[in-house]
Amino acid sequence: SKKKKKKKKKSKKRKLAENEPSTTPTNLDYIPEEQLDKAKALLMDEFDSIFQQARTNFLLQQQPNTAATDVNEELVNHNIQSSQSGVLIDTTTTKSQRLSQFQNYFTALSDTSQQLRKKADKLQSKLSIQHGGY
Repeated sequence: SKKKKKKKKKSKKRKLAENEPSTTPTNLDYIPEEQLDKAKALLMDEFDSIFQQARTNFLLQQQPNTAATDVNEELVNHNIQSSQSGVLIDTTTTKSQRLSQFQNYFTALSDTSQQLRKKADKLQSKLSIQHGGY
């Protein structure tokens, strides 16, 4: 009976090993730093154009002399409302309470975003050291 138990354990281990993804590192092709910089610039340009388009659409709907900070706040509010479509909002809270809740939520997201950015930068530097810049 001990032999059967050992066989079962071994077969379970084999099955688990077969189901787990391979842990061998994947070799990545070398991408020159210049091309990475160009790709980053293209992404930033695309972001700027999308943001500018959203600002233009908003300004067309609003008064022409709306301040830039008001435009940004309204765009953020619009994104929040779009994100919450289908989500029930507690109608017992006042507008100022909801605003403070959203500000707290934004602060929490910003802090988390900064922490993730730091981790990503740290990992990127470790990878560049480990792979000698490749």
